[in-house]
Amino acid sequence: MTDHYELLGVESDASKDEIKAAYRAEVADADSSRRAQLNRAWNVLSDPVQRERYDEQRVAQVGDEVDESGTEVAVVGARSRATGARRGPVSTTVEAESVSTNGSGKNGAAGRGSKAPPPPPKVPTIELPEGLVQAPTRARSYAMALDFSVLVVIFILVYWIGGTVIKNQYPAETHRIDRLSDQSTAADKAKSKADDAKGKANDALDKAKKGGSSATVSAAQDKADAATSKAKAADKESKQVADDLTKAQSKLRTPYLLVYLAILVLSLLYCVPMSVRTGQTFGKRLRRVRLVRIDGSPPGWTSSLIHYGLPIFLTLALVQVLGPLAIILGLGVVLWNLRDRNRQGVHDKLAKTFVVEA
Repeated sequence: MTDHYELLGVESDASKDEIKAAYRAEVADADSSRRAQLNRAWNVLSDPVQRERYDEQRVAQVGDEVDESGTEVAVVGARSRATGARRGPVSTTVEAESVSTNGSGKNGAAGRGSKAPPPPPKVPTIELPEGLVQAPTRARSYAMALDFSVLVVIFILVYWIGGTVIKNQYPAETHRIDRLSDQSTAADKAKSKADDAKGKANDALDKAKKGGSSATVSAAQDKADAATSKAKAADKESKQVADDLTKAQSKLRTPYLLVYLAILVLSLLYCVPMSVRTGQTFGKRLRRVRLVRIDGSPPGWTSSLIHYGLPIFLTLALVQVLGPLAIILGLGVVLWNLRDRNRQGVHDKLAKTFVVEA
C-alpha cells in the first residue's frame, strides 16, 4: 500500500493545512505520473472520513508485519481523525517474541482473533486537472444542506401562495374537493370496519358448522351474508367517492401544474445563474466549494442546468404520486456522491461536473 504521508513528506499527525502546503509544494514540479499519486494522496488525506479509514488500514498493515526472525510488530496507539483535528502520532512498539507453533511463525494479532482491516479507500478513476482538489465531504454536505433549505422555503412559499390563489379563483371546485376528501376518508374507515365485521362473521360461521346445531348454523349464515353485503356496499361507496374525488381534482390539475412550474423556475433561478460563471450558489460560497466541469472550466449553462435541474425536476415530477418518497429520491440522486469513488452524484455524472475546493 502506498504511504500517502511519506509521499507528501509529512508526519502522520500532520494537520490538514500542513498536508495542503506539502501537496502544493510537491505537485508544482511533479510529472504526470507522480501528480496522479499526489492527487490520490491529497483526496484521501483531505477528507476526515477517508483519512480515518486509511489510517486504520495503515495501522492494521503495520500490525500484520512480521520479520524473518518471528519478531512481531504490534501497534499500540492510533488515534481517530474523524473530526479532522490535529492528533498525536501513531506509536509502534517492537516486541521480540519467539513463535513456536509447529515450528512456523504466525501473526500474534491474528492468533488473538483480531478483526480484518477495513477496505482501502476507493481510488478515483477520473483525475482532476492540476490545482483542483475534491471538496471535503463535510463542506460539500453543509453546502448542499444550505441550498436545500432555501429550495424548501421556495417550495413552501410558492405552494402556499399558489394554493391561496387557486382557492380564490375556483371556490366551488376547491370546496367540492375538500368535501370529497373528507368523505373519502370516512368511506375508507367504513370499508375497513365492514371488512373486519365480515371476517368475524365468517369465522363464527365456520365455528358453527363444526359443532353447532342447524339453527345456530342458519343464524351464523344469515349474519355472514349480511356482513358480506355491507362490506360490498362499503367497498362500492369507497370506490365511488374516490372516483368523484379524482374527477374533481382533475379540474384543478392545470392550475396546480402552473404552481409546480413556478416552483421549478424559481428554484433554477436560485441555483443556475450564480453557478454559470463561478460555480457557486450561496451555500457553496459560504462553505468555500465550487462546481467545475471535468476539464476544470466553469460549468456554464448546460452543465449547471443538468446538475441542479435533474434532482429538482425529479422531485417535483413525482411528489404528487410518491409524496415524501419523491424528496428522498431527489436527495438520493445528489447523495450518491458519498458512495461514488469519484465523489460524483448521479447529477454530476450526467452533467460531467465535480465539486472542488474554492
